[in-house]
Amino acid sequence: MNDHLEGAGEETKEEHVRLELSARFLLAARSIQRAVNWVLQRSLNRLHFLAWRFSVLRIIAARIEMRRADWGKRDPSENTDTAPLPGEVVTLQGLWAMEFYTPSQAEGLLAGFRKLKWDKVTSIGGDPVERFA
Repeated sequence: MNDHLEGAGEETKEEHVRLELSARFLLAARSIQRAVNWVLQRSLNRLHFLAWRFSVLRIIAARIEMRRADWGKRDPSENTDTAPLPGEVVTLQGLWAMEFYTPSQAEGLLAGFRKLKWDKVTSIGGDPVERFA
């Protein structure tokens, strides 16, 4: 390692060791400084994000409160105008829901029917569900 210092005096070897240790220390210090800067920058970015998020949430909360106040003024009058009369009842006779599948998804749909044991269910006309798929 220090072959070029074989003939040199003890002071030169000690000075060389000191310089080498100083260089290593500087490299380590720079690495530590980079790591600390990275952590600080990341923390600062996180704080900026949290501050932004907090301000957005405050804005949303303020808008919700404004709408609540507005509905509080309008709702009673609308309720009396649209409520069923005494003796009238609101009932739900039926509910339709539709979902569309592409031809590439049809086999998955039928597999789901079989898994739920819906493959034997018939429609009003008596046809198996698979006939319509």
